[in-house]
Amino acid sequence: MQLSSSLTAVIFIFALSSQAQANDLETIRERFASHLISAIDTTHAAEHLDSQRDDGGWEDINYADRARAGWSPHQHVLRIRSIAAAYHQPKGPLHLSQEALAGVRRGLAYWQEVAPHSANPWTVRIGVPMIQGEILILMHGQIDPALRQQIVENMARLLVDEGRGGYARWGAGGTRRERGPDVVRSASIHISIGILNNDPGAIEIASRYIQAEAKIDNNSEGIQPDGSYQTHGPQIYYPGYWQEHIRQTALWAELLAGTPWAFKEDAQGFLRTATLDSAQWVIRRGHYDPFVMGRGIARKDGGRARLDWVKGLIEADPEHADQYRAFLDHVAGKNDGSLVGNRHFWLSDYMNHRRENFMIGLRMVSTRTARQEAGNEENVQNRFLSQGATSILVNGDEYQDLYPAWNWRRIPGVTAPHTAGGRGSMQAGNWGGRGTTDFVGGASDGKHGVATMDVDWYDGDPEGRGRPRHLRDPGRIYAHKNWFFFDREMVALGSGIRYNGQFAPVETTLNQTVRTTPIFSNLHPDASGEPETERRIDTKLQWLWHADVGYLFPTPQNVVIRNESQVTGSWRSIKRSYDTDDTVTKDRFTLGIDHGDKPDGETYAYIIVPGMSREDFDAYRKQNHVAILANTPDIAAVHHKSQRLTGIVFRDPANVNQLKINDKLTVEVDAPTILLVDESATPIRVTAGCPTANAVKVTLVTPEGEHVLDFELRGTRSVTLPQQ
Repeated sequence: MQLSSSLTAVIFIFALSSQAQANDLETIRERFASHLISAIDTTHAAEHLDSQRDDGGWEDINYADRARAGWSPHQHVLRIRSIAAAYHQPKGPLHLSQEALAGVRRGLAYWQEVAPHSANPWTVRIGVPMIQGEILILMHGQIDPALRQQIVENMARLLVDEGRGGYARWGAGGTRRERGPDVVRSASIHISIGILNNDPGAIEIASRYIQAEAKIDNNSEGIQPDGSYQTHGPQIYYPGYWQEHIRQTALWAELLAGTPWAFKEDAQGFLRTATLDSAQWVIRRGHYDPFVMGRGIARKDGGRARLDWVKGLIEADPEHADQYRAFLDHVAGKNDGSLVGNRHFWLSDYMNHRRENFMIGLRMVSTRTARQEAGNEENVQNRFLSQGATSILVNGDEYQDLYPAWNWRRIPGVTAPHTAGGRGSMQAGNWGGRGTTDFVGGASDGKHGVATMDVDWYDGDPEGRGRPRHLRDPGRIYAHKNWFFFDREMVALGSGIRYNGQFAPVETTLNQTVRTTPIFSNLHPDASGEPETERRIDTKLQWLWHADVGYLFPTPQNVVIRNESQVTGSWRSIKRSYDTDDTVTKDRFTLGIDHGDKPDGETYAYIIVPGMSREDFDAYRKQNHVAILANTPDIAAVHHKSQRLTGIVFRDPANVNQLKINDKLTVEVDAPTILLVDESATPIRVTAGCPTANAVKVTLVTPEGEHVLDFELRGTRSVTLPQQ
């Protein structure tokens, strides 16, 4: 029987199409394998191979372990992957080694035989399958087909796709759609499956799902319209989830380029925003602000910025190459001027203030956002991490590896009770949890900022166990906290501080950091008299300088100084999977203000001037730049004389709705408002933000008359308008 010419042509075209797809699949596999060979750490691959047993396992791995965090069998697949990458490294000792090939085969077979299981569903569903897929990509055609297919089938079984535009995972209530970084990770597994099964359809689905997450959307996790990155609810979260989300997106944009599954829309805009307009703000000289790190704060070296993959964005987005290079130079400690300004991430209750010689991060929480989370037995002392925590970074490493030796009730910037024996747990529940107050927010003009937070926080039951108990039990701390960010300084004001517990004094901590010497103050200007002491209260302290940071106390207060040597802390105290004897020992400096055992309406005021030598700080103090205009529960205001800039928080306009800044300017409002009033601009420039009202009317009363500014506000976003 002879085929018609038209049918023959169709078959020929189909064959060409199939061959083209096969070629594209092979191109992706080769690119992926090349990436893995260069990216995987093979430093200890030979050691792992030498210590591997004949059955493919390792003596130091507990294959019966079922832990959620620090799961011992995880090391098994990581070691196999390391050996597999070393097998392909041309100049490495295991290059094309038959022993290495045998070790990979034994290791994969042993895993299938013992089938280790973690109590953490993420590890089972995503963590291990990702690594297994990478091993099979690296060892293409060199693993027994039956074993390979068994592994691939298991990977596919765990990859639930409900056909709803994304991956889903099984849960107690059925399935739910994955979001953010776990979608991209799942897609990476799906691509590995597609390559191994010669299935173009799998690549098509995976590419579509990755692209669906390469967008800015406050209805899902990931990059928000304000530039912040959120994961596990409305919680600002770097670097872990952010890095994997963005790194994997950038990787697949590169590896799929030029194939039928290339990104349909330009992903560079998303990657640029996520890197330059987002994460860049929370890094100082290679170190992340500890208060945006989620559970990562409890991980060794978790705060270090590892951004080698950003180099790929320089080539992919040449138009913005200089900005990427400046960012990477700053991370390496070479360019402190890469980013200067003030940024309010209003959807995440976070403000960041940057100058060439310092960075201050402010982490707050409200009913709209989530606290810095604990979970999987990590970050188990997270109770006060989001209560107005301020990181003060000059060199960037001020808090590095100090966390096990921290006093977690003395978080920088936080007002909290200090129980001697630890009343209740220091873990404020798992996976974040919302704040308890509404009036939390800020206003930023891009250079300067004002932020505020009402604190109403229960210091007892670790899990909350029901809101009614939270609201009626003793042990609640109340405070009105305000921060004013000018060019060289941050002014912090607090009022209405109350605590109805019976167990502890209340302190506001200015800083708790690694101690260096010397320490200078007005009481010891030659740095000769600051003793090493557990606790010393001094009402005569007016200023203190330590580690390139100056502290000023504009009014007499009960200032608490702690200079402690050789404080030892265990990593296990903040992450349960670490060994008890895994400790750090640090010299620790803590500065705070004591409000007494039963504060009832107490206040505080202090000024922090970071990034200054002692000589420069001495000169700065004599200039008296800052005037505190008000510090009550109704209104807080600070005027910067040389900048002609005033920050105001009108908390309760029903009681106080106007402020006289000087003889020529009075400001009135009709709703709770956060303001920056810039008299150095012509005409006067006003920046407003309000976390609890959608519209605010601001009236400026000048000798020329009244000038009314109507601000239409959305949530906690700042809006800047010139005088009309």
